[in-house]
Amino acid sequence: MSVQIANKRSRKPFSGGFAAGTIEERAGAFDSYFGYYGTYTFDAATGKVTHHIEDYSYPDLRGRDQVRWVEFQGSDRIVLIPLEDGKGGVIAEKTRPTNWFGSASDKG
Repeated sequence: MSVQIANKRSRKPFSGGFAAGTIEERAGAFDSYFGYYGTYTFDAATGKVTHHIEDYSYPDLRGRDQVRWVEFQGSDRIVLIPLEDGKGGVIAEKTRPTNWFGSASDKG
């Protein structure tokens, strides 16, 4: 399993060309992108998937598990919802925000 997430709206090309950005440009690129890879397990009874992270662009998250609620929408869409709010709390299933990863037809 591999996850790559980028905030395209805030990503700008480096002024000096590929791999020649200023410190500020490189920091901005790092802050607007993250990725990780590893294995996963799916629990159909609870509707949760656990990503077992082997390596992560943020070093402090290497070797950790991240649990998500899973919703299948149609035949080509999976919605993954984090269980943690990033501030030490848990997101209640009924009030959770939605982060979705859709089909190629959703790109625009």
